[in-house]
Amino acid sequence: MVISSLKFAEVAKNLLNQGTILYKYGGSDLHGMDSGGFIGYCLRQCGVAVSFSGTNDIYRNAGRVIPMHLDKAVPGVILLPITHDGKEPDRYRGDGYGNASYAAICYTPGYAAYPSEKYQKEDGIAKPPKRDVAALR
Repeated sequence: MVISSLKFAEVAKNLLNQGTILYKYGGSDLHGMDSGGFIGYCLRQCGVAVSFSGTNDIYRNAGRVIPMHLDKAVPGVILLPITHDGKEPDRYRGDGYGNASYAAICYTPGYAAYPSEKYQKEDGIAKPPKRDVAALR
């Protein structure tokens, strides 16, 4: 199924504009979600059936990966900051891809939406720290 990247970005932005989303590790609904659950929730709102297990699974299996800086991202791109810290899940450790510890959706150039215990601001919209970013389109 193909969805409009602008629709996907709009779903993400509207969700966060409804109020602060509670961060809940492993969550994927309005009662609380982590960043992987947020991506899945937004995709389901666009009519896409998803089945993945966290942000590292999204990174390795969800689409074409393009190295990109947040400032170059276009609305609808899934952003996955990648670190090589050895903290990826055991099943991926040593595959050379690194760790996608969280995911975000670009909703306007230079800004991304995501729920995060560490980076969330009061309005639920934050600008992630600059790191290597893999973008899925």
